[in-house]
Amino acid sequence: MQELLDQVERPEAVFVTNHLMTVGVLQAIAQAKLAIPADIAVVSFDDMSWAPLLQPPLTAVAQPAYDLGVESGRLLLSRLEGYKGAARTVTLSPSLQVRGSSTPKRSVVASRR
Repeated sequence: MQELLDQVERPEAVFVTNHLMTVGVLQAIAQAKLAIPADIAVVSFDDMSWAPLLQPPLTAVAQPAYDLGVESGRLLLSRLEGYKGAARTVTLSPSLQVRGSSTPKRSVVASRR
């Protein structure tokens, strides 16, 4: 993240792929004394229970944790019952929890009107 922030044209937004990296991104942005989302917007994958508590609250892609557990259990039981067929793919739909860390910049919003 530090390398991105050191660029002449630093990004307007970052999408972080896990919660541990999100902590590092937030630390680097704070150390650079940048404001979220005014200077850089942040979206994280895997919504954490503390994400809404941040200032501004963190926008995140939430995985359907309950459904992941249910489907994992079904697949495991199927194997335990002797299923030896081809691997199965299960697709679950995440949801986007839009919060303050991804608010568009005023100049962008104004230019679209």
